Amino acid sequence: MERLLVECLNCGKERTLTLPAGKVVAPCECPRCGYVGWAQAGELSEDARRLLREHPLVERRGQLQAA
Repeated sequence: MERLLVECLNCGKERTLTLPAGKVVAPCECPRCGYVGWAQAGELSEDARRLLREHPLVERRGQLQAA
């Protein structure tokens, strides 16, 4: 089993996932805001976090791209 720290791309809430080796886990809703977008906590820069916080979800659709 692998433990992975992730954070919600909408509100920033962190949670730990326990992943079975070699398995993919289906996304689930954030318990705080209901959003389903998650990223590994260590992979987001402070600039990316700020952009996500400052722009509502409807404004940023199609604007952010993976690095």
